[in-house]
Amino acid sequence: TPLSVVREQFPDAVLQADANGSFELGSAAGLRGLDAYGLACLEQPFAAADLLAHRALAESMSTPIALDESLWSLDRVREAIEVRACGVACLKPGRIGGGFAALAAAAACAQARVECFVGGFFETGLARSVNAAVAGRSEFGLPGDLGDPDRYLVTNPFSYLATDGGVVRLSDAPGLGAELRPEVLGTQELHVRRLPYSS
Repeated sequence: TPLSVVREQFPDAVLQADANGSFELGSAAGLRGLDAYGLACLEQPFAAADLLAHRALAESMSTPIALDESLWSLDRVREAIEVRACGVACLKPGRIGGGFAALAAAAACAQARVECFVGGFFETGLARSVNAAVAGRSEFGLPGDLGDPDRYLVTNPFSYLATDGGVVRLSDAPGLGAELRPEVLGTQELHVRRLPYSS
């Protein structure tokens, strides 16, 4: 399997697998074989709506089960914790209601001893900088999805934080560290409307 090859080549690497909800409930026996690879977690093996199937699998494996698509709001994170559907949570600020919701979800995870990490979509440098700021909190113990958006965006209207050896360096300056690229934004705008300000 691809996992066996990766584990053989990188025996000490922190390795996780993301199934993106691609397995059926009858696949549990085969999934238990993944315990041999020492994964940090197996992410979203079943459909997003089915918390109980994830709980049953979690109870039958030593590999922690992570939820991603299942966690679409702060209330849903709390529900997943309550029914013990996961040992790891992928928290995406853009999905669950923003940075403050992600921090509240992380606090709930920490209280329940559920590990968490920050996941991402295809964000601009601004949104990805929000993710990095959230991921810098102590509640997040696993590496997050924080790569430079310039890798996948042809036109990114915001700069991103510096990276060094795969580690994102948070800005020491006030704010998030993302800076507007006017020359890029100007190529994307349809029109500009200025609104008067009065105190």
